[in-house]
Amino acid sequence: MTMSPGHDIWQPIKTALKAKLPTNVYRMWIKSVHCNCIKDGRLVLECPNAFVKNRISRDYSEVIAAQARKIIGDDCQIKFIVTSRRPPAGDTQRPLPRRRMQAAASLNLREDFTFDQFVVGDCNALAYNSALSMASDDHGQSTFLYLTSSPGLGKTHLTQAVGNQVALKRPAERVKYISAEDFVQEMLAAIWSKDRNAFNSFSNRYRKDCDILLLEDIHHLMGKSRSQLEFSRIFDTLLDMGKKIVLSSCFLPGDIPKLTDQLQSRLSSGMITRLETPDHQTRLKILYKIATTPEYDMPEDIIHFLASELTDDVRQLKGGFFQVLEKASLMGEPISMPLAESVVGNMVKARQAITLKTIQTQVCKAFGIKRKEILSRSRKKQVALARQVAMYLARNYTDLTLQSIARSFNRKHGTVLYAVGQIDQAMRRKGRLHRQVTLLQEQLETGRLS
Repeated sequence: MTMSPGHDIWQPIKTALKAKLPTNVYRMWIKSVHCNCIKDGRLVLECPNAFVKNRISRDYSEVIAAQARKIIGDDCQIKFIVTSRRPPAGDTQRPLPRRRMQAAASLNLREDFTFDQFVVGDCNALAYNSALSMASDDHGQSTFLYLTSSPGLGKTHLTQAVGNQVALKRPAERVKYISAEDFVQEMLAAIWSKDRNAFNSFSNRYRKDCDILLLEDIHHLMGKSRSQLEFSRIFDTLLDMGKKIVLSSCFLPGDIPKLTDQLQSRLSSGMITRLETPDHQTRLKILYKIATTPEYDMPEDIIHFLASELTDDVRQLKGGFFQVLEKASLMGEPISMPLAESVVGNMVKARQAITLKTIQTQVCKAFGIKRKEILSRSRKKQVALARQVAMYLARNYTDLTLQSIARSFNRKHGTVLYAVGQIDQAMRRKGRLHRQVTLLQEQLETGRLS
């Protein structure tokens, strides 16, 4: 058995990964990883916690292994472990209870999507309190909650926080967490199954074996009359039995086209809460929460400056924070106000330069098609996917209404709504399309257009 220090080998691998991966991906997942050792030809990589370990091994192990083989050789393998080092002084983050980690894994929930990790402000306090109420054991309160917001403002976090809280405090209760898209696929698989009892088993999983249903992106049911009918029945059954339901969507019930009157009426019957863009105090809280991590130390005057200037959304706010750190590191300079001002100036200028035409042009370059194709009636797979991505980005980076975006692509607003939902779902699956869209977002936000 041979063991040797791996730092000298890991460092060039990290450098290659930094050039290959989107900046935010590298910063969030790769930067905190250290090389423990090389043991019997295996590169042992040390992750700061179990959540990071699981995420990297699932989504980035292949790209890491490919870079490692270029340096170490074709026989190189990767092993991920959780760090055994003591945390730095001042790092007061508490480890998640083991029971919560097990529950999150079994329910397909993110371990860090908990109520204590959610930053509360005036812009989202009602949604937070409503979700917290749904997670309580008080069945005398409202049993149906509908969460809505633009992407990236926390509705998925709150939805999963309900599941994590129930699983931790009342593990005997049966929680079902699923997206509307997966619900449809599960139902169709039961219908097409040769097993005569398959559909009854599917129905029972929701009607009889579920105490709280958490369903994301309810707008994915639009136009699917059979799925809407079955969901309406499940909805009625659960509420009649005093069970709880939490639904989420980027859109209000009345804005979702091709819903039956029956389902639209049901969706409008509960507590509908909207998460708004963070106000100044909430932006400060978000930045201070990030800055509690020792390696992300940021002067207080810079935090206040970023909170005052980066007001569009949480993605822009966090992006500015990390760009200041990155620029200071690359230039070998201390973090200063002039440096922060240059970063913010570039970001604001880039955001102002984002137009629908800019988005269409950039997406077409990324997908290798012509702009006239994305505006055409073509249904070729590559063209259709590019069109959906462009609609998703237009919805997130412009103030245009669904109708205006639809007209610019020669489509109806329901098509835009469907496209936004499809790409939003893909972004949560963290595959190849997620990486491609993330890179496009970074190019748009920084102004580094190809």
